[in-house]
Amino acid sequence: MKNILLISFLLLTSISCTKKEKVNYIIISGKIENPNSDKLSIVSSRSEVIHTFNLKSDNTFIDTLNISEGYYFFFDKKPIPIYLKPSFNLKLSIDTKNPTKYVEYKGLGANENNYLIEHNALKESSGMQNYYYGHYAKFDENRFLQQTDSLFNLRFKFLKEQNNLDSDFIYLEEKALEYEKLDRLAGFEMMHGFVTKNTNFKVSDNFPNPYKDINLTDEKLSISPYYIRFLEGYLRKVTFSKLEIENLSDPILKTLESIEENIKTPVLREVLAYNVGKNDLKRSKDVEVAFKKYNDLTKDEKRKEEVRQVYLSLSKIAKGKTSPTFKLFDVEDNLISLSDLKGKYIYIDLWATWCGPCIAEIPALKKLEKHFEETDIQFVSISYKDNKKRWKEMITEKKLGGIQLFAPNENISFFKDYQVTGIPRFILIDKNGRIIESNAKRPSNPKLKEQLQNLL
Repeated sequence: MKNILLISFLLLTSISCTKKEKVNYIIISGKIENPNSDKLSIVSSRSEVIHTFNLKSDNTFIDTLNISEGYYFFFDKKPIPIYLKPSFNLKLSIDTKNPTKYVEYKGLGANENNYLIEHNALKESSGMQNYYYGHYAKFDENRFLQQTDSLFNLRFKFLKEQNNLDSDFIYLEEKALEYEKLDRLAGFEMMHGFVTKNTNFKVSDNFPNPYKDINLTDEKLSISPYYIRFLEGYLRKVTFSKLEIENLSDPILKTLESIEENIKTPVLREVLAYNVGKNDLKRSKDVEVAFKKYNDLTKDEKRKEEVRQVYLSLSKIAKGKTSPTFKLFDVEDNLISLSDLKGKYIYIDLWATWCGPCIAEIPALKKLEKHFEETDIQFVSISYKDNKKRWKEMITEKKLGGIQLFAPNENISFFKDYQVTGIPRFILIDKNGRIIESNAKRPSNPKLKEQLQNLL
């Protein structure tokens, strides 16, 4: 009898372990032809490295991962979309020099991932003019709506033609198409005004309201980048409506408050609050208050710790703290450091020749430089992830003034200390090298001129 009980216990334990492994783990293996490095990475939709594979001498790789279901990118040099779900056992064949078949998946989970590759190819085959939002947003309202519907119908039809996909994945993809379409409708007014330079453009009263039947509670879609992006757009709209009415100045704190008021589903609240804390906390006017609000909203200890580290880093570049420094070469190969400029107020512009919004700020920046040229305000422009030849050419072409400095790469300590992840970015420093604002106003903001004038 004891033996029977022991065997039964061992069988139950074995079944339990098997189920646990099936639920929690993903196996990924494969081989890459013509690799660009000796490592491969899995990266989240927020550009965070989730896992790194070390290639063996024969360019193969294998590993067991304990990561949650979601959409990621498999990275050699080119991002490869990959959908991962516990119990998947995926084998990849990658050839970096084969443009028509860069990657092929086999094994459990292959159908879903091969669909993603084919779906991307379908988007690319429709051409930039037809698919790229920034291009066809210049169309008039009716043509834009027709193009948006046409793209949605083409891709939805392609999804429905698949007969070997997991039902949960089909739901995710259906909703991804739906929310990408709604997100494009929501952004049309602003995007059309930007690409046509018609800042007074408004959509007609008949334009569809993308937020009319918004669902704020679909926790199944918490892993869908398109759904989360759509909710973030809605929350921005709600937040900025409040800012206009209440005349308040901290959109980051107000966004966290909007999440608290509007998002009642814990899983969605966690994701949305984390995205604000991790990516936008640096833009808060009162980081300490915003960080406290974030902590009130979330229970996920891992995410809380990540945001706490962001908060601690931001505390080092708070108002009144001594600024991180730099030593960089100017256009004439003179080495310039921040300490060389002590005794002046310093307005720093982080920009690049490839950055459209950066270029758009140049005329306003030149006007400010002209207005303050006989004062104690020094304008400094630092290139970011740029090409030195193009940088020099644009300085000459646009007759850029101030001190122009070239950063060799994005890994210099100045960028890291200021947590630079995007440009344009502006920094204002006082005469003693202390920070006035680590996220200063843009040159095109009329309040910047007033602020600079008040310093003198």
